[in-house]
Amino acid sequence: MRACLLETGQAVRTQTIKSLKEKERDRLVAIAKEAKEDAIFGIDKDVEEPIIETLAKYADSLGGILLIAEGISENREPLAIPAGIDPETAVWQVIIDPIDGTRGLMYDKRSGFFLAGAAPNKGIETRLSDILVSVMVELPTTRQYLTDSFSAIRSEGFQCFRENLITNEKLNCPTMVSQEQTLIRGFAQIARYAPPGREILAAIDDELLYRLYPELADKKVLIFEDQYISTGGQMYEMLMGHDRFTADLRGRLGVYFKKKGLRPTFSSHPYDAAAFLIAEEAGCILTNSYGEKHDTPLDLETPADYILYANQTLYEHIWPVLKAIMEEKGL
Repeated sequence: MRACLLETGQAVRTQTIKSLKEKERDRLVAIAKEAKEDAIFGIDKDVEEPIIETLAKYADSLGGILLIAEGISENREPLAIPAGIDPETAVWQVIIDPIDGTRGLMYDKRSGFFLAGAAPNKGIETRLSDILVSVMVELPTTRQYLTDSFSAIRSEGFQCFRENLITNEKLNCPTMVSQEQTLIRGFAQIARYAPPGREILAAIDDELLYRLYPELADKKVLIFEDQYISTGGQMYEMLMGHDRFTADLRGRLGVYFKKKGLRPTFSSHPYDAAAFLIAEEAGCILTNSYGEKHDTPLDLETPADYILYANQTLYEHIWPVLKAIMEEKGL
């Protein structure tokens, strides 16, 4: 299954590079479909065929696959591969975000990521916590010639390799999750990619830092943020030792908005979380936005908020303060 998902991610990478180089930007950024979970852009549609074709190569030997993928399958109606297989007999459910970070990649601004997770098929009872294999493949801009791929099997650690796209050489991938015990002189952020609610999330972010580090009131620039518009991108930065803390609280904020009769904000979904097993196997601490185990049904719509800490010390340092601030603000 690891080989299957890595090859699928590499097929997506090949297609996205081809699309970026050969197609007009207007074609790539045009909305091809307004799915319930998110807008599907032209560049997203380009990778659907390579995904299905690659999974089909492996499906028989793997005992059948039920594919849950943004833009390809409808919520709770996974695509059965090979075609015609009885969904109840399929051995695996595979959840995929074909391009996580589409908005940055389609403008050739910053890498996107192919995210995938595979779990034993338990029908509608299958959950993120059942995922046994995860893969994340970097989808580079046209200016890059190096790209990274990650994979993990539960309880067996994670692997990473870097590829030179010019020579096809595989290189060592210098992952180094931070063991720093504070956020000082590091990158940390609460995700606030788009309105509504950015002012609330920014206020929580500022209050968190001021309570943790009162010396920031002296206007010293000691902590930085990186609003990478990609869950995979946020995880990548942590795996590489660049970031120490990142949180996506938009689903919890949506509950707050709903209570007030306001339009809920957009949130992360289970497909965004398909590769979080990699971060956990690398030693990061992962919870949901309530500090609980990160887990949802394996579908396309359930909010899948996350908080990711580089290590246990940072979790113990940050969570009690963040929890108190959110409760004070009524979230």
